[in-house]
Amino acid sequence: MSDDEQGTEVSGVVTEFHPSQNDNKPHGVYVDGDRYTTFEDEDVAEIEEGTGVRFRYEQNDEHRNIVPGSVDIVATDADPNVYGSTDQKVMESTRDRSIRCNVALKEARELCQPLITEDMSEPRFHEVVELIGGTAEQFAEKLHELNQQTPQGEQ
Repeated sequence: MSDDEQGTEVSGVVTEFHPSQNDNKPHGVYVDGDRYTTFEDEDVAEIEEGTGVRFRYEQNDEHRNIVPGSVDIVATDADPNVYGSTDQKVMESTRDRSIRCNVALKEARELCQPLITEDMSEPRFHEVVELIGGTAEQFAEKLHELNQQTPQGEQ
């Protein structure tokens, strides 16, 4: 962001969205629990809970006003390009994460099955078992880590 752009930059996940009820009331956008407001309909046209956003805001007493035209959609649960990205937060529901983990387990089993053959030597068998066991432990640790990151309000 250049020095001539106004406001402070914020990026995160929309945890709540309250559309304006009339012309005298602003839209309320909550990002990671903090409230930001705007009267600009076009700035919030694509926003809903769970949407990843980046924008600038200006502090005015207790109000954080979104700078008009500064809102960018970063990622949403439905955005397939988020998965595997290292420069963006993975934003997915607990249900989506569970489905993804179960699919990964099924694929891991299918990938490992051909490694074990009836005519396999004893040392090769133990090598494969050790490889599979180590991979399973790493997967279990990662799954535990992901489950600890469950967003507040999701069960």
